[in-house]
Amino acid sequence: MNILTSSKKLGGAVIEIVAGSPDYINAIDMSEGYGNSGNPVGDKSQFVMSLFEQLDNNKKRHYTDR
Repeated sequence: MNILTSSKKLGGAVIEIVAGSPDYINAIDMSEGYGNSGNPVGDKSQFVMSLFEQLDNNKKRHYTDR
């Protein structure tokens, strides 16, 4: 069973994230109550920084001190 079939059986959806697609992920979006440290902006900042670090496979750049 492939992911598309499994998703449909579970009532889910499959979106295609590629250049030119109408679908996208907003990594900076925050809902009320985001995070669990009491500092939602800090939690989101940590998430976005880790996302950039993962995207940079070479790890040659320094983004900022945490």
